[in-house]
Amino acid sequence: MWPEGQLVRDGAFHVPLSCQPAANNRVTPELLQAAPARYEKEQAPSSIARTKITYVVGSLRDGGTERQVLELIRHLDRRQFEPSLIAMEDANLDRVNGLVEASYIMGIPEAGNSRWVGRGLAVAGAVRRVSRYLRDQQTDIVHAFLPGPSIVGSAAARLAGVSLIIGSRRSLASQYRAASRVAGWADTAAFHLAHFNLGNSLAVSREMVEIGRCPAHQLGMVRNGVDIRGFPLNFPSNLRPQLGIA
Repeated sequence: MWPEGQLVRDGAFHVPLSCQPAANNRVTPELLQAAPARYEKEQAPSSIARTKITYVVGSLRDGGTERQVLELIRHLDRRQFEPSLIAMEDANLDRVNGLVEASYIMGIPEAGNSRWVGRGLAVAGAVRRVSRYLRDQQTDIVHAFLPGPSIVGSAAARLAGVSLIIGSRRSLASQYRAASRVAGWADTAAFHLAHFNLGNSLAVSREMVEIGRCPAHQLGMVRNGVDIRGFPLNFPSNLRPQLGIA
């Protein structure tokens, strides 16, 4: 059942999340604290190895999710984190030039994620290749976005023994799972393979539990936001009447 009043209650990471927007969302720091330190050495703080985080996406084509991933990468504290990227396709990969330490292309189409029966061999091959890449990179955290990348990324990360796996959804499960029962099964499996899952709205998060059977104690919500720094604040005072806005 959907937990009343909170999306996460006494979960694996003990992170209570209110359904109301909060000034400080504790999902990320708590998850990072839960990830085992792979490089515990008696060294000066400045020489401690950074946490390696790999983002998994379909591509870097223009879209809300893709832009969010780019913003996440741009604003990571490079003193603590070493980001890399895995994409299903190489579209617009130049957008991460200078932003990531490494990138990898699965070589399978981003579109057609509802046809999992016909794509079974290609997907299985991608899981093996991505798993090998994650082991070679010694990735500490995998954060996958959208159903297709989350299905492949979570399976590959489990095979590679990644310490912390996060899956994210940005649309209603009733919509993106409607075209294929097999895709729905794979999506549910990905929810359970991940250590934690994130939705971007109450409706999306609710359907992740009720339709996708995502464990409620492994679910959090981070609402979409707007970076107001991209909008000028010195509009003339008569602009609203000129545009017919009361």
